Amino acid sequence: MTTEEPISVPEAVAVEPTATAPKKRLKQPTRPDEAEYKSQTEALQQSIVAHKKRAAELLDLMQAHREGRGKDTGELQEVKTKLAELRAKFNALMAQRREVRTQLESVTKSRDSVRTGLRDLRSNLKFTSVEAIDAQVAALEHRQAHATLSLAEEKRLLEDIRALNKSRATVAELTAGMGRLEADDSSRTSLQDGLRGLGDALTALRAEEDGLKARLAELQAEAAAKGATYPDWKNEVAQCREVCKQAYEKIKELRAENDERWAAYKVANAEWREQDAAERKRKYEERQREREARDAEWAARALENQPEPYDREITMADQLIKYLAKYSAPAEVAAVHKTAPKEMEGFKPLQKAGVSEADAWFLGSGSKKGKGKKGSAAPAAEAARLTHSLDILEAFGALSISVPITAAAVPGTLARVQEQKAVDGSKVAPGAVSEPAAGVERSEGSVSVGLTVHQGGVALDISHA
Repeated sequence: MTTEEPISVPEAVAVEPTATAPKKRLKQPTRPDEAEYKSQTEALQQSIVAHKKRAAELLDLMQAHREGRGKDTGELQEVKTKLAELRAKFNALMAQRREVRTQLESVTKSRDSVRTGLRDLRSNLKFTSVEAIDAQVAALEHRQAHATLSLAEEKRLLEDIRALNKSRATVAELTAGMGRLEADDSSRTSLQDGLRGLGDALTALRAEEDGLKARLAELQAEAAAKGATYPDWKNEVAQCREVCKQAYEKIKELRAENDERWAAYKVANAEWREQDAAERKRKYEERQREREARDAEWAARALENQPEPYDREITMADQLIKYLAKYSAPAEVAAVHKTAPKEMEGFKPLQKAGVSEADAWFLGSGSKKGKGKKGSAAPAAEAARLTHSLDILEAFGALSISVPITAAAVPGTLARVQEQKAVDGSKVAPGAVSEPAAGVERSEGSVSVGLTVHQGGVALDISHA
């Protein structure tokens, strides 16, 4: 069939000896903890700030002493400042109380004046409300209308009615005065409450002022007892400067120790990183060599299992030769053609039922008498149309050979299949092309396939272009 070529298996990749791993694996160094260093440094810096502030205060005192204007220090100055603030508040409250008292006196005078006027109005009025006046006027008018009066009595009655009507305005004035009197009483009560609140506030300020005065006296006595002088201030300034200097030196020592720890950490970390990189590189190279060995092994196995070139085409050609051989005799072709539709799996032969004469007129398929010759319905064996399976059609398409439609075309097709098999077999001979090009096409002609349903079964219609 075809000559087998010896398969060349690539040589196994030689595995290089792995590099010698380091004897001792370094541990990753830990970063230095700066919490203690930062806390110590912060405490020293706070001490420096406090002593600098105290030295500045003392220098101010010394400057004031040199200039001849004494200056109090610390709590003494705070007490004096608070006393000044309390006195300012006390004076403001006193001024406010005087103003409230003035307003209270004015309201009291207004109330007394209104009260005197109302007293005079009440003394001249018999009735103090408009309702009472209306009732009296109604009674007098009723008496005038229903009682028998003399001329003098009626005249006095009319004068009383006029007097009562005239007193309405006086009663309205009395009512307005009563409203003003109530407003003055309300304002006076509010001002009195304000005076009481101001008095309580002044009493509290007075008590606080007395306490500050007592504390001021104590501080002044303590300052006099201590006898703080210029040399004492100078010595204290020198002490503050010495403390700051020592704190600076301590901060430098701590910083140097911290820098030393960081330098050692950086060196150890660099060594660890270098060793870690070398270890990872060594492991990567080992994995790479193992991967190359596996790839070579898989390539050798794939080469061993690779099919021969044109093996599929030659197999299809053998199948077609065997398939076409049964159509070489005309009698066999007729027998196969006659029985083929009944043997096809999944298909049911169609039987033509009898058609009545009336149906034939509508369907146009009625039998015509006198046409054709008796016995001409059976086709000749050579002109019989062949029916092929889809696998056979696929094989013809793969070999680019025209599909035989009739039995007469089978010998020529069989010869072309044998020639194609010989051509494919020669290509796998030593020195021939190993594999067909992927884009090569056989230009034997194109084939179109269609289905035709007839009484005997299903047939494939194949046309050539």
